Amino acid sequence: IRPEDLSVDASADASGGDAAGDHAFDATVTVVEPMGDENVVHLSLADGPELVATVNGLRRIESGTDVIVSIPENAIHVFDGDSGDALHNRSLDDAELDDARV
Repeated sequence: IRPEDLSVDASADASGGDAAGDHAFDATVTVVEPMGDENVVHLSLADGPELVATVNGLRRIESGTDVIVSIPENAIHVFDGDSGDALHNRSLDDAELDDARV
């Protein structure tokens, strides 16, 4: 999962995965790193794992805030633990392919 693919919503505003196929989790913001045009947001899930998301730099978000993190299914990458081979990669649309070629 890439940080730019995560959606971070205030828990009061989120419905828990508003788009079909999204997976949503409760999380707590642990660290916010302002980087100018984006903020790097470190998140702690209830069962222990941590995630890192990037959000718009103009967005105000504070450490200690409870949020809902949504992950679009098409953004999930799955790899074989032994071989490292990709088992599932997201499909790039034409616009993403054009951007990658620049």
